[in-house]
Amino acid sequence: MKKGIVLVLLICVSSILFAQTDPRDIDYGSFEQALKEPSKVYSIRISDQYFTEIPKSILKLKNLESLSLRDCSVKEIPMWLKELPNLKKLDLSNNGLTEIPPAIFELTGLEQLCLYDNHFTRIPNDIKRLTKLQELHLEGCEFSEPPVVLASLKQLNGLSLNACKLNKIPDFIFTMPQLEYLFLWENDIQEIPDSIVLLQKMVCLNLTDNKIAHVPDALFELSKLKKLFLSANKLTELPAAIARLTSLSEFYTGENNLTTLPEELLKMKWLEYIDLRHTFLSADTVNWLRNGLPDLYIDL
Repeated sequence: MKKGIVLVLLICVSSILFAQTDPRDIDYGSFEQALKEPSKVYSIRISDQYFTEIPKSILKLKNLESLSLRDCSVKEIPMWLKELPNLKKLDLSNNGLTEIPPAIFELTGLEQLCLYDNHFTRIPNDIKRLTKLQELHLEGCEFSEPPVVLASLKQLNGLSLNACKLNKIPDFIFTMPQLEYLFLWENDIQEIPDSIVLLQKMVCLNLTDNKIAHVPDALFELSKLKKLFLSANKLTELPAAIARLTSLSEFYTGENNLTTLPEELLKMKWLEYIDLRHTFLSADTVNWLRNGLPDLYIDL
């Protein structure tokens, strides 16, 4: 009898929890599944599937806000996709695209565009039509010239140009003071220019896997910086000025040729995490840091 009551209670609780699930938290894994209840669909996430075209029947999904088609061999985006009035996020990563489909520039309500693992050589000027775009993620591009048109995206606060064979931080980036997140990992960048100080809203800067040997004092003027990634570069020391980053909570500096740490590091009571993996720091130096900052998580 008791087991029966418990089972009924569990079923009731499960039903209540399911009923309270926000439809926006549900990712539909196929078009067929989504079209069974079109009014409840806000997000479609399909990956590792092959299809020749996006079915026009998805125009029934009037509430669709996010469409992710990663690794689906998508080569064309239909112009009618702009008829989805609420589409804000589009992910076409890893589809082997060599040009950005023109139809994307018709999606003027887009706020996030992910195009990782494609192979663009240029960014068309039409991208400036995406006036609401807040995040743009590119990877694996080989630009014939810097995509300066991106500076016209005044709402853009997050930009990724990873593995794009950049040998410097493009100058146009320093004309985008609204940037908060900048990802430039796996390039050939050799220096951080003093112009970095112009990005005063920067919260996260990722320069992992480049060829940077020196960190300028200008970087330590970024008072809002919370996460700094400098792992896998050519650093041999950390400047004492690191302690001026009073908002920094995570610092990634592993895979560098570090043999010492600045004494000023002990002033950073606010630091929560530091990556020191694959460096040349002695056990005594690590213990010194551990004793000086007992609440700091040290990744070795």
